[in-house]
Amino acid sequence: MIDLNEMVCFAHVVDQGSFAAAARRLRIPPSTMSRTIAALERRLGARLLERTTRKLRLTDAGAQYHERCRRIVAEAEEADRLMEARASRAQGTVRVSVPEAFVERLLAPAVTRLLATYPDVRVECLTDDRYVDLVGERMFAVTPSARAAPAHVRVFLDLLYEHVRQHPRLLDAAA
Repeated sequence: MIDLNEMVCFAHVVDQGSFAAAARRLRIPPSTMSRTIAALERRLGARLLERTTRKLRLTDAGAQYHERCRRIVAEAEEADRLMEARASRAQGTVRVSVPEAFVERLLAPAVTRLLATYPDVRVECLTDDRYVDLVGERMFAVTPSARAAPAHVRVFLDLLYEHVRQHPRLLDAAA
């Protein structure tokens, strides 16, 4: 079975020029690096490196294998960078429910500011004065309506309003 960790270790040993340097780069003990490369050579049934106490030299098989390993490692690193970049920026859909009376005065300025700051965010607004099931309708926030809300929603709404009361500049800045 293919072990991508072996391929990563091998590529780093060749690129760094030594087992010790590759081990430092990957933050693993040199003995682990040495055992990993030995296991890789056993699994492949081929000698990939000629070793002396002072030097490493690729065999022909090692040179061919290294070229492919380097491409695989580069693709894996690029995939990680792509996911890290994706995770570091706000994106997705925020669903909110507000009574229509609040849309123009409170919600519109806040949404405008949000979209200017986070262009990959999409806002869906339900303007209704009915009970909204936060979980069932996948809502991020609900403002109180004229109708009574169940206790669990009322607690959430009280906390939301308390936050707004304690941080009025958030709304003032959006207005």
